[in-house]
Amino acid sequence: MRTSMLSGIFAFKVFFEIFLRAIGPIFVILAVCLIGIAIFVHFKAILPFYFSYFSVAGLVHLAISFFLATGLAWNYFCAVFTPPGTTPLPINLEPQQIQKLKNVTSGPSRWCKKCDRPKLPRSHHCHVCNRCVLRMDHHCPWISNCVGFHNHRYFVLFLLYLCMGCCYSSIMSFIPFQASSDFNSPWRGSVSRGTVVFCFIIAVAVMVSVGLLLAWQGYLVLTAQTTIEFYFNREDSSRAKARGFHFQNPYDFGPGKNFRLFFGTENSRFWFSWLLPNGTTPDGDGTSFPSVHNARLSLN
Repeated sequence: MRTSMLSGIFAFKVFFEIFLRAIGPIFVILAVCLIGIAIFVHFKAILPFYFSYFSVAGLVHLAISFFLATGLAWNYFCAVFTPPGTTPLPINLEPQQIQKLKNVTSGPSRWCKKCDRPKLPRSHHCHVCNRCVLRMDHHCPWISNCVGFHNHRYFVLFLLYLCMGCCYSSIMSFIPFQASSDFNSPWRGSVSRGTVVFCFIIAVAVMVSVGLLLAWQGYLVLTAQTTIEFYFNREDSSRAKARGFHFQNPYDFGPGKNFRLFFGTENSRFWFSWLLPNGTTPDGDGTSFPSVHNARLSLN
């Protein structure tokens, strides 16, 4: 009975992973369509509802809208098409070293049997992509990609721009939304009432849901963790506390430095450079990371 139950769970797990892999491109197309419709309605109906594009207020709001739309599109594109990074082949390891890694029986596994490669620090195997991902956070069907070392920055900025864009759109479309429900007055919008209502509801719903995800990702960035590491660190902290010890995340240098390391702005001249659309890559190659312990040793 137990064997059949485990077999059923395993079969469902495999089916779900294949389903996520297949549905990913559809999710991306759906996301692009929803974002595209919202941006079109914003420029076509919402902004002209208030003022002319040739007025000072119109030009200001036009600039804000272009900035948000450009940042949103750029970071989504980069999150989708930037490979998160995979574990390189063990070209510098001797056969004895490889066998030693394979024979580890205590603690986390140091060798991935599916990829037949060593498990580097902070890397994990994604069963959807079927590869080991450097500093893996999670697999996101909305970008049909893993969120890992090389594209995690773009994913967080995409959430930020999406949240800011939805907040701005919700505020600007509130009055047109109210006007669309007044059927006793003539409708002066350049698109249908239903389209304005749809975009307003979508903007508010996405703002709330993405805002919660953005807050979670922000916490992880400031504490130098990934979603996977958060659960491992919580377990390690509980075990250390039970033994009378204090657990410390070895990659946590404090919120400020964690933020700069994540966005690759450690040596940037401008504090806001992380927010602008650019191709800045994170420090390092994703196979090793600076740790608090190494920093203390270098100081001593």
